[in-house]
Amino acid sequence: MSKFDRSKVKEIHKDISDALALIAKKHGMLSLSTGTLSFNENKFTVRVTGISSLDAFSSVTPVISARTSATTPLGDYVGKKFISKGVMFTVTDIKMSRPKYPISAVNAAGTAYKFTPSAVAAGLIK
Repeated sequence: MSKFDRSKVKEIHKDISDALALIAKKHGMLSLSTGTLSFNENKFTVRVTGISSLDAFSSVTPVISARTSATTPLGDYVGKKFISKGVMFTVTDIKMSRPKYPISAVNAAGTAYKFTPSAVAAGLIK
C-alpha cells in the first residue's frame, strides 16, 4: 500500500472494529471499541477503549439486577428482550460512554432506540 485514502481507511476501521469485538468476547469484556480515526496519506491514528464487565456492571446493573440475577455480567443482557410502552425490544448494545441512555435496543421493525437502565429493568422478560 503506497498511501491511505478515505475508502481504504474506512475498510481498515471496520476490520479493526470486527477484530476488537472478537477480542472483547474472548476476554469477557463488555466492550472494546474504537473512537474516531484520523489519518493522512502516510499514517492513521485511532483510540481504543476497553470496558470490563465489572466496571460497567457496578455502575448500571443495580437497577437491572433487581429483576435478574445480581451475578449476571452486564454483557449478558445483549440479546435479552423487554417491553417498553407496549412494544417489545431486543437489547443490541450497552455503551457506558452514554451514562443517561447506555442501552441500545431494536424493535421488531428494526428501528433502534436508546434506553435508561430503569426502563429496561421495568420491562425485562425473564
